[in-house]
Amino acid sequence: MAATNMGKKDLNALAWVTFAGLFLLLLTSFDSSSPAGGIISSDFFRYMLMFSLVCSAAVGLVGYQRRIGFAGSFFLSLLASPVIGLIGTFLSPTLEDEAYKEKMLELTEQGNQATPLVADNKLDQLYKLKELRKEGVLTQEEFDAEKAKILAS
Repeated sequence: MAATNMGKKDLNALAWVTFAGLFLLLLTSFDSSSPAGGIISSDFFRYMLMFSLVCSAAVGLVGYQRRIGFAGSFFLSLLASPVIGLIGTFLSPTLEDEAYKEKMLELTEQGNQATPLVADNKLDQLYKLKELRKEGVLTQEEFDAEKAKILAS
């Protein structure tokens, strides 16, 4: 689990560094005298790339508390489109839902392990009581009283 968390932290850091680097590259591309000035010649294209980058970061923030994580949401939005990234992010379950499902599964497994033993024990006791009643060892009143005790426990 620690390795998985460390990997997620590394991916998140990589996503933030990518975001910052691309954003700075786009900002410096407005100045024609800078080294990046000739990369993107159209102001419209620069603004569209900046808008897409900011939207991808916003989608990444939405995915932060989801199984896909910030990095997954960010890179999906960056590579596909912010709309597709947002759809993919919302399809990913939240971490809270995942923890709830794990807890319920654990409780169900514990309940499934304990219940048959108790039920089998009660059934065995009732069967023994029935046999004792048939043999005449117990009266009907004693049988009913013991049966009520077993069923109440």
